[in-house]
Amino acid sequence: MKYSKIALVVSTALLASTSVYAATDTDNDNYAKINQISGDSNSAKIYQNKGAQKNNTSTIIQISTGNQGNTAVSIQEHTWDATSTITQDGNNNDAKVTQKDTVDRSFSTVSTIGDGNSVTVLQFKTWEANSYVEQDGNNNDAKVTQRDVVDGSIASVYTVGNRNTATITQKNEMKNAQAYIAQVSANKNEATITQQNGGNGGIAVAAVYQTGENDKATVTQNGDGNYTLAMQYSSSGGRNTISVTQTSTGGAENYAGVTTDDGHGSSITVNQTGTGNFVSNTDGDLWSMGASLSGSNTDLRITQDGESNWVNVDLDSNGSDIKVTQNGNNHDASVTGFGGFDDDIDVMQDGSHQYAVVTIDSGNRHTVNINQQGFNHYAEVTSNGSGNTAVIMQAGYNGGI
Repeated sequence: MKYSKIALVVSTALLASTSVYAATDTDNDNYAKINQISGDSNSAKIYQNKGAQKNNTSTIIQISTGNQGNTAVSIQEHTWDATSTITQDGNNNDAKVTQKDTVDRSFSTVSTIGDGNSVTVLQFKTWEANSYVEQDGNNNDAKVTQRDVVDGSIASVYTVGNRNTATITQKNEMKNAQAYIAQVSANKNEATITQQNGGNGGIAVAAVYQTGENDKATVTQNGDGNYTLAMQYSSSGGRNTISVTQTSTGGAENYAGVTTDDGHGSSITVNQTGTGNFVSNTDGDLWSMGASLSGSNTDLRITQDGESNWVNVDLDSNGSDIKVTQNGNNHDASVTGFGGFDDDIDVMQDGSHQYAVVTIDSGNRHTVNINQQGFNHYAEVTSNGSGNTAVIMQAGYNGGI
């Protein structure tokens, strides 16, 4: 960042508490830095507000050994640009960043290493917002809130450790909102993303990546085009859950690509409201894959290769295997109902304009196999009872049941 004048306030403190207030010269940029090293129970505060007309930059670094109780607070408001950086190395750290009423941009970076860390970032009423939080330790908690941002907001949280909780909230965004959460090498992770734009053609993009056991990912989107990718990987006994809810306010498409891999007892739930929706729980062609599922101990696999394909899976069944494969364009496949357990459903569509409907009304151990090759086929299976088997094979052009 380039400055015409710099009002520099540097405070290096080894005492228990240090505060810096930098907002006395409304014509110049404000730069405040606090550096605390090898001290216990440090508290650092920076306030840059009330009339600073140009750029505010604040930096807090607290590094020490042993058990620590560091607290860092950075508040920046009523300025042109705001940049805040907080780095803490120790235990029981608490960091808070507030940036509001900035004419141009708000940037914040918070990095903590240790146990019991807590980070809260609030950015609102600004032109552009960008926040990055990184935590390496146990029992970490990160909250990022971005509101009333005109030109776009980006929030990223990366955590390593156990029992991590990350929450990103983006509301009243005038244009695009992006939220990313990665939680690795940990168990009992919780990731929550909520995005709502102001209906001005902006899109919402959310991504969650988790590795561990008993993880939970929740994404809620309400905008003019919603895109979610959530991935969970577990080496044993996952019990992971993914929940995605998308509502399109402008008739644009919703996309949810969700997957839980190598985890037993995992569940996926997807709800969409709007037009042009498609959902997925597998890798591949990102923008043409779709599916939704609820159930326990059930394996759902969906593969799509082509354009304008749609899949809806809404089956309450335990210990079941569901597979939908689409190659080509303009296929529709629906698998719904209330199965009991041990259902085996396989839908294969190849060509274009294939339509398949599978409905399980009651019972257990249903076996359904639909194979469509060619063009313009329609197949429908409704199964009631237990131990039923249904097989449909279609080939050529304009077939029927």
